[in-house]
Amino acid sequence: MEDENLVYVGDNILSVEQATLFRFSSAKSLLSSTPKQVITENPELKDNASISSEFARYGEDNTYPNRIAKIIESNNTLKGAIPKRCAAIFGSGIKTAVWEDDFTRKPVNYQPFRNFLRANNRISEDIYQLIHDLLIYRWCVPQFHFSLDRKTIIGISSRRVVDTRLGYDDTNKKLSNAIFVNFDWEQYGHDSKSRIEVAKNPFSHFVVENLKLQSNLPSTLAHVIMHPHNELIYPKAAIHAAVEQGWVDISQDEARYIKALISNKATVLTVVEIADWYWPAKYGVEVWKSKTPAEKTAIRKKEITDFNSMVAGAQNAGKTLLVDVKTDVMRNATKDGNTLGNPDLNKKMPGWTITTVDMPKMDSTLTESANIARKELFWSVGLDWLTSGGVTQQNQTGGSAKGTSKNIEIVLDEFLRQQIIQIFNIISRYNGWDQNIDFEFDLPVMQTLATMAPSERQIKPSNANA
Repeated sequence: MEDENLVYVGDNILSVEQATLFRFSSAKSLLSSTPKQVITENPELKDNASISSEFARYGEDNTYPNRIAKIIESNNTLKGAIPKRCAAIFGSGIKTAVWEDDFTRKPVNYQPFRNFLRANNRISEDIYQLIHDLLIYRWCVPQFHFSLDRKTIIGISSRRVVDTRLGYDDTNKKLSNAIFVNFDWEQYGHDSKSRIEVAKNPFSHFVVENLKLQSNLPSTLAHVIMHPHNELIYPKAAIHAAVEQGWVDISQDEARYIKALISNKATVLTVVEIADWYWPAKYGVEVWKSKTPAEKTAIRKKEITDFNSMVAGAQNAGKTLLVDVKTDVMRNATKDGNTLGNPDLNKKMPGWTITTVDMPKMDSTLTESANIARKELFWSVGLDWLTSGGVTQQNQTGGSAKGTSKNIEIVLDEFLRQQIIQIFNIISRYNGWDQNIDFEFDLPVMQTLATMAPSERQIKPSNANA
């Protein structure tokens, strides 16, 4: 009977009998490899086992980008928004142009560049992958391929960030001139036989001149492009903050909740949110980590059963619910018990948050929260919800506003495009192409009422010329 009363809604549980929805952090938990804290993806370079002697670990367990990828795959909003962003940045691809004067650049058909594109059949996919990684992970790894005599770059390819780790020189305690590739770091990351080592471009200035001086240049060379950031090695993913703040969980949960409510004909009166740190705080970090998924599920079910037993019925009126509350004192405490800074004693993070919901407003409450979450997720990947057409069928804006939003997006994405164009500037100089040739992305621009003359704003019927 107990199992029939508890219905799983994704990673959460609906208690049908008590009309209570128990929410457990899902995406936020996935972001962290340990239950007690959010993963830190900037590893400290110390003389201990926290870092490999060959490569810099990407997160506590070296699977940070893989966890981000799983979060994206499980979220409909992110999975739909990211391809839109990548396609918008890519536009119609890269074209060549020359300066006619100090103010005017004119597109030209430069044959060596066209030949290069035709020889690289997957170049659109590779550029798209580089854009994707720059957008999500804030760095990417293009790879140059040289001719047999090393005098020409004959092609480029891309290494996925989820497969790539930066090489690390354990002796000198610094990054090395190599990257390591593994297509399944989670399963085979500690097996040196499953890793591929690729030489990395060690030069940051006068790249072409220095490469031409190399007598033993490899046939292929990785080139790392990275957004400026304040982390130690790897930048945080673009959606990291959205996951930490819970927007991903809210976005993912809406459809699950509605489906569960319809399927079980239940009206949720109470929503109980249980923080991911609550369980290791209650049972101990090491004890909780040692539990199997089945054991953790059993513990959660018992907690819910105990809660239902306590709050159900008039005979239980007056009973007290005792839950953990984390304050700034806990958050600022070091392992040896000292407290850093000046913690705010009034700032609390409760392990349990219990909210009652007005029955007639239940559907609108879920939808409203989910719409806000979608906007936050759009923002996390730089997509204006106006450009996407809006998050719901309500409060839609006109075409002019969408056009303006799109044009603003084009301008703001230019830095990312310039990072991709770096690659072709290197190829051009290395191959000895015409140095008057510039590279740029071919982008469509939407005409808006603000950019059209009044005489052009007249609405004409589609059959005016019939």
